[in-house]
Amino acid sequence: MLNKISNITTSSDYSKSSSKLSLDYNRQNNVHNLNIVHNDSVNLSPAYQVLKKLNWKLKLVKNTAGKQYRCTFVIGDFEFNSYIEVLPSGSIEYINYDILKENWILKILVSLQVKLEEYKEIRIDNNFLKSMNTLFNRLSLLKIDNEITRKDSSALDDLMDGILNGLIRDFNFINVNLISFLEVNFNTKLNFHFEKSDYIKAISLNKIRLLND
Repeated sequence: MLNKISNITTSSDYSKSSSKLSLDYNRQNNVHNLNIVHNDSVNLSPAYQVLKKLNWKLKLVKNTAGKQYRCTFVIGDFEFNSYIEVLPSGSIEYINYDILKENWILKILVSLQVKLEEYKEIRIDNNFLKSMNTLFNRLSLLKIDNEITRKDSSALDDLMDGILNGLIRDFNFINVNLISFLEVNFNTKLNFHFEKSDYIKAISLNKIRLLND
């Protein structure tokens, strides 16, 4: 159900580089890291072709005994650190993200949990990540001493006022293509549990933390 690649129709180019990229596979710890290869004839892996089509920049991908998947990638100005836990039933219900914005005024880490939704065809336009930009713009106006957690749930919910639907739409697209990449990269099929309850939020903003250099 989540095994298709959505079409992108956007004029934005997120990866302008004259160098070719290839995946360097470390068989001991099941980690792929990107190496720059100045060779026009390099054969790119099928998994990397998934990311190349999307103009995502891969920084890390890791699988721990089929129980946890971790993938770090960059889309535009945003770095997404994703963490996927496989439930005892063998299915996945959520994807956890830690998000940073590159070249931002403040170094702020946003941690959130996204509920998996059933696959819907999405065509991305120039509004892609607009809601994410709005969220970080709001954060730049806050006086964050250290961190904001779920104890301040009303404050976190207010931050997503008016942009929640945009965030859901963007993460649905990101989730679909992230899962497609992981399935190709690790030659596996991931199973999903779609929770229909209205009491479970589509996106839960869990923590905002100010990072010190």
